[in-house]
Amino acid sequence: MPAADEPDDAAVAAVRRGLATLDPADREVILLVARDGLTAAEVGEVLGCTPGAARVRLHRARHRLGAELSKVEQEQGEGQGEGQGRKRRRRTGHDRSENQILREVKR
Repeated sequence: MPAADEPDDAAVAAVRRGLATLDPADREVILLVARDGLTAAEVGEVLGCTPGAARVRLHRARHRLGAELSKVEQEQGEGQGEGQGRKRRRRTGHDRSENQILREVKR
């Protein structure tokens, strides 16, 4: 079992599957920030847009990735049956754990 601050293999695999479903532009902006550690200004330079536009693109891409991860989570939850009392947390894409998982994807 991984430490509390380290992502587990299932989470990393789910993020990789989620990233694979995104269109290349969304995947690129997420990886530039999460994997490569670029700032919005640096992402803007790479993509040829303003830092504000880069932030908007990142926000939208994270939202789409979160939706994909929610689908995976929901599919996995269906096998557990109702009444299990399983808690769900809102995916914002800004959680420290999700960013750690995205960094782990590069390995």
